[in-house]
Amino acid sequence: MVDTCLRPDWRLHIRSLETLTTELHDASVFSEGDLTDRLDRIFGKSYEKAGVDVRIIVLIEFCFFKAEGPYSPKFEYFSKVVSRILSLSPGMLRMLNRTADAAIANMVLNARGKLKFKISDYYELKRVLEVWAKMGLLPRSVGSVFRAVTYKWDVKKRLKEKDVILLARLRQVFPFYEQRFVPEGMDLSRAIFKHQKLRFDGIIKDYQKQKLSLGEMIQKENLRTMPAGINRNNFLSYLVKKRHKYKCQICYLQKRRQSSQLIEAHHIVAIEQGGADHSSNMIVLCKKHHDAAHARSLQIDRLKKLRITYKGKQHNINYN
Repeated sequence: MVDTCLRPDWRLHIRSLETLTTELHDASVFSEGDLTDRLDRIFGKSYEKAGVDVRIIVLIEFCFFKAEGPYSPKFEYFSKVVSRILSLSPGMLRMLNRTADAAIANMVLNARGKLKFKISDYYELKRVLEVWAKMGLLPRSVGSVFRAVTYKWDVKKRLKEKDVILLARLRQVFPFYEQRFVPEGMDLSRAIFKHQKLRFDGIIKDYQKQKLSLGEMIQKENLRTMPAGINRNNFLSYLVKKRHKYKCQICYLQKRRQSSQLIEAHHIVAIEQGGADHSSNMIVLCKKHHDAAHARSLQIDRLKKLRITYKGKQHNINYN
């Protein structure tokens, strides 16, 4: 039994909560009384906060943690569990609806907070918003979340200071709002590249002390297990760009001058479609060809070589 003056800690009851969430997911009938009974057995009696049983908040916190993030195969499963919990707890439903934009904004910023997934790009945000509505919550929009993010005083302060890390994150999550947060006259792509170079070249030097070649560094990073909710290894993509000398592979193939200095490591099979964050699933593209790939006017098939279809012509190129 827990002291009613203390907030329950789900980390002390993982097995019991796993059993409970399985019941919530699978049971054809599960009442509010059933849920209260299970929570009594796991946590003991609790107290209310803002009209909500604190144990319900802790249970949803556990579900959000277990869901890992929008790209995880567990995401759909635990979204259904949360939906079931909300249907049994109108108070929790009202609380989440009241704080929705601020809560999702915290997910974008990876800010401290208990009820959150980790959102690192536009596709993850769209997925969370889609599931948010399916869970029975009031629909939210990309625009409302963007406003909630930029309303935060610390974000305003960091934007004023031209914080490159924040600007890079906002570009990933809100690409269609870029003109609203990038300072006038700032070349954000160049600033991000300089920041990454400063950060990652030090790691490369450490690898070189181990007498690892660039190819060996890439293979080592391919095997790295990222923390839950983090789906992109930025250091790996930097190494892939470095291997290709920061040149667009399509421009090189066509023996043409690169259309812009901005280059990106593009995932051939998108992560949100099950593609791996692995060097074999990456190709280095300039902005023109990157935009064409996302617009599907540039088609890339991963075979032993990459088969590129662009403007009606097919080419094969090595991606190593």
